[in-house]
Amino acid sequence: MSVGDNIKKARKSAGLTQKELAEKCGAAEITIRQYESSKREPRNEQLMKIARLLNVELYDLLGYTVPEQNEHVQKARAQVLQDIMNEREQKTVSLETQITKSQEIVLQYMELLNGNGQAEAVRMLKLLAKIPDYQKEKE
Repeated sequence: MSVGDNIKKARKSAGLTQKELAEKCGAAEITIRQYESSKREPRNEQLMKIARLLNVELYDLLGYTVPEQNEHVQKARAQVLQDIMNEREQKTVSLETQITKSQEIVLQYMELLNGNGQAEAVRMLKLLAKIPDYQKEKE
């Protein structure tokens, strides 16, 4: 099945008309018709928005089988880890540097997040650091 066929199937399963889906995702009704008839391919951002609105996985709209999904996820994870390792190699760290278990856990969670998620995590940490009850005692 094509991406357009998968969008149509998911839209119908969600009980939405083309017009309703278009309104929800901020597109013109004709655009949804073109997607569904495969006359036009949605951009990645639009496809992710449609998947979220229809409560389906992006992979389902792309027509990936479960083994293909798993392979794609494994490759993506491997690439993220490689990128992290490359970034770490570019930084000079003193051998005397030690981190606490809490810091290690924070780093592990950060590695699971995309750029937007990491930015949001940093924003939240900055807010927490401003709360007196959470601040270290001044030395």
